[in-house]
Amino acid sequence: KDTIAPEITALQVTPLSAGSHVNFGTGKVIFDTEIKDGNFKIKNDANIQLYGETGFAIEVDDYADISGNKGSIAEIQLLIEDEVVSVFNGNRFSINEIPAINGWIDFEERQQSMRNFRKTWKPTCNALSNFEFSENRGIFDVALNKNYNVKIIVKDAAENIAVLEFIVSGKYREINAEETGAAAIFNCNKVNQYATDDFQIKIPENSLFENLHFNYTAKKRKYGFLSDFHQINNIASLKLPAIISIKCNDIQPENQDKFLTVKEDERTGEFISLGGEFKNGWVSTKINTFGNFAVKTDTLAPAIESLSISNNRLIETDKLRFNISDDLSGIETIEGLLDGEWVLFEYNKYSNQITHNYDTRRFDFTKTHQIKLTVIDKCGNQSVYETTFGI
Repeated sequence: KDTIAPEITALQVTPLSAGSHVNFGTGKVIFDTEIKDGNFKIKNDANIQLYGETGFAIEVDDYADISGNKGSIAEIQLLIEDEVVSVFNGNRFSINEIPAINGWIDFEERQQSMRNFRKTWKPTCNALSNFEFSENRGIFDVALNKNYNVKIIVKDAAENIAVLEFIVSGKYREINAEETGAAAIFNCNKVNQYATDDFQIKIPENSLFENLHFNYTAKKRKYGFLSDFHQINNIASLKLPAIISIKCNDIQPENQDKFLTVKEDERTGEFISLGGEFKNGWVSTKINTFGNFAVKTDTLAPAIESLSISNNRLIETDKLRFNISDDLSGIETIEGLLDGEWVLFEYNKYSNQITHNYDTRRFDFTKTHQIKLTVIDKCGNQSVYETTFGI
């Protein structure tokens, strides 16, 4: 039986409207917690001074007694002055709502610090049905010069309960509005489009969770790329894919079927293929997150390395194994012919390995055999490995 209560490790407080501030700053603030008198409190009794519309979120873990594995959060309640403001029911998800979970978690914080903060308020365009509110989607609008007692109660699937309790004060100070540098303001309830001479984006209605100050910059292309770099500087999750189109500065007629959009991996700096379609000098593709995009061409064929055959001799007697890899667009087709007949190869994408387990009762080890392996990537580049082998 699970008797361990959830652990609330931090509180996040976020200004949610123009002019709102937390401790006289316009950015969100994270407060660590500690246990006092059986409940969680703000560490060192740190002051929380608010003005305007504000949202609370918590970082919480739940562990089972025996396994030590993380459990599930069944319910989160927000109470202000002992009045229930919002209730999140973690047991009431439908399959269709899974993409909307990213709107419940602070997606930006997770991408930047790998920390998960669960909101007690519902974003403007989040369709999650498992929130209940007494008012204003769980957003708290504090009155000036008044103190409020706030509780966040967390219940796990075994009905173990943890409580975070803290005081907030309504305090105002005139704050100079920060320049957002936004190229456009996107309304999450509408279709949003933005275009330059070299870049276009179209975001479907209700794809964004909140209205967005869209930040975009372009940088000149580098050697090996067919376009400039197009950077969308927002960190945001999309419920529905957006479509981006990038103009090619260097059009190679002989390789147009091999053009594709790439996105930079922020952690490694490598560029990952997103595919794409070339038309009238532009490459278009769908995206689920923002980032740094450009166009490249993939003309390199996949690599094939045998692990079971060396110098025409079989060194593994129960299977045929190969390492296969592609540097950009990814593997599309694998075809293996053993003695001219098709055979099944199992493909492990994580190890980049393919394996054929042949029937040792029917496979004649006394004979010489022929293997032909053809691997094609998503841009049509092809490699063929062909050899004879025996024991």
